[in-house]
Amino acid sequence: MVAFLNDLQTTRANSCGSRNARLAAIKSFMHYLEYRVPSALDQIQRVLAIPMRKTDTRLVRHLTASEIQALLDAPKPVHWLGVRDRAMLHLTFAAGLRVSELTSIRLED
Repeated sequence: MVAFLNDLQTTRANSCGSRNARLAAIKSFMHYLEYRVPSALDQIQRVLAIPMRKTDTRLVRHLTASEIQALLDAPKPVHWLGVRDRAMLHLTFAAGLRVSELTSIRLED
């Protein structure tokens, strides 16, 4: 099993994240087999003991002020749709809203 996971990274050039995703799927299947094939419990325990590899977490890249201003200037306020879009974008940036939060706002709010 470890040879397969190493092959994923070396031969197939998969990242640690892809390797960990495969390992998670294999471990899930091994948990399923644990109670259905008790004779293979030793092998299953060895597979479940394989550790995940540490991955680098990416930092969230935030927009600069000029990038935000360019997005705010994109909708043209000559029509009501442009005014609406510009207001929604401004509210999103000013309050730090997610799209789901923005779309769930009611008039009473």
